[in-house]
Amino acid sequence: GSPDYKREFFCLEKNVWIWYENGQIIRYEVRKYGVYKRIDHGDYTRVQGEELENFRAAVKAYLQLVKTQLYH
Repeated sequence: GSPDYKREFFCLEKNVWIWYENGQIIRYEVRKYGVYKRIDHGDYTRVQGEELENFRAAVKAYLQLVKTQLYH
């Protein structure tokens, strides 16, 4: 990718995750009955199927990275 291309994934607060990619923000909220996302300032939609599996894998990888890098 180009040097000005930016991609980040992080935990903003309890049960709120942010995926930032090239100026677009996707906010994920883990709620009692599922995971919901909002792109920029749009409406929330429920995350399902492959996208839900990808979100779970990303959260797991993030938490593993934090555990190994910060609490080494």
